Amino acid sequence: MGRRRSILALLGVLLLGGCGSAGETISLAYVPFAQDRGIEPNSMRVIVESEDMRSAIGSKVSASIDWIGMESSAIENDRPIKEFVAEAIASEFEARGFVTEEGGARVHISVEQFFNNFQRGVGQGTAISQVGFRARVVNSDGETLYSNFYGGRAQRPVRLTNGANAKSTLEVAFYDAASRLATDFVFFRAVVDAATGGSVPDTDP
Repeated sequence: MGRRRSILALLGVLLLGGCGSAGETISLAYVPFAQDRGIEPNSMRVIVESEDMRSAIGSKVSASIDWIGMESSAIENDRPIKEFVAEAIASEFEARGFVTEEGGARVHISVEQFFNNFQRGVGQGTAISQVGFRARVVNSDGETLYSNFYGGRAQRPVRLTNGANAKSTLEVAFYDAASRLATDFVFFRAVVDAATGGSVPDTDP
C-alpha cells in the first residue's frame, strides 16, 4: 500500500506539478491592441501611473499545485505587476501617437485582480486567470474626468501547473481586459480633453 501511494504521488507531480519549492519566475509580455496612430504624433502628453490594490503578495501571480491540489511553489513575475500594467497601458497611448510624459493628462491604474489559479483534474488540470483594473483619467487640476473598471478572464486545460502555462493564460486574460480599455471611446475622449484642457462629465459605471 505504501509503495502504491508513493507511485500515485509521483505520477501526480509529473502530471500536474510545475517545479520544486524554489518556485518559478516568468516574464509577462503585452502587444498593444492599437496598431495605427489615432492622433498627430507628439501632439498630446499623457502619463500612466499604477498601484497594486491586491493583498500583499508582491509579484506573485500564480502557484504550482501538487497531486492533491495543494500549493507547492509560487510563480512570480520578474517585476512588480503594477509596473507591467502601467507599461502595457502606456504602450497603447504610444501606439496612438501620444507622448508618455508629464505635462498633460494623467491616467491612474488601480490593479484589483491579477492572478492565475490551477485546478486539479483527472489526467490534466485547468488554468483560470482573472485580471481586473480600474482606470481614472485626471486633468492638471486633479479633477477626475472619467473612471471605469476593465476585467478579463481566460481558462484553458493544462497538463502542467507551471510558469509557462500561468504566463500564457494570464497574458490572454490581461489582453482581454486591456482591449476593453483600448476600445473605450469615452475613456480616450476624456484623455484628450485632459491633455488639451477640456472636460467631460465624470462617469463611474
